Amino acid sequence: MMGLTVHQPFIHAFLHLGRDLEHRDWLPPVGLGRFAIHAGKLTRESPKSKWLEIATEILKLEEAGLMKTRPSQEQMIAESNAIVAVATFKHASRYGGNDPAEKSPWRRDDFEWAWVLGPIVPIQPVPCKGQQQLWKVPEPIAKIVRQRYALAIRPTTP
Repeated sequence: MMGLTVHQPFIHAFLHLGRDLEHRDWLPPVGLGRFAIHAGKLTRESPKSKWLEIATEILKLEEAGLMKTRPSQEQMIAESNAIVAVATFKHASRYGGNDPAEKSPWRRDDFEWAWVLGPIVPIQPVPCKGQQQLWKVPEPIAKIVRQRYALAIRPTTP
């Protein structure tokens, strides 16, 4: 299983606001399929510059009408340094074509590629150190992620 580290407030957007695009300046490998979304590390002691960057992104999302619920500092910290969801990669879209990603409210023009994602399934967080780019999730952690994913997609009985 591959993992991709994403930072706040975009983790919040994936988990709570229906974000369905991830933006990168590079293409994922062919056949990526399902992968883990890892929330980058964030603590109360994180540099002020990191918190300012997050606040700036939240304001941009609010101005675009996308941030309907503002995450608290505690919530963002709780949703960090762990694998928090499993997503399915559908395809990559380079802006300027006729792809449906062009119309997504989550579209950003400051990246070359939009990764169009299928269902993003939140899971009970699995503590894990992340990395840059796509990275291989260690097998003991991947096993737990697969188990929690299976629980998350299991139909509930009334």
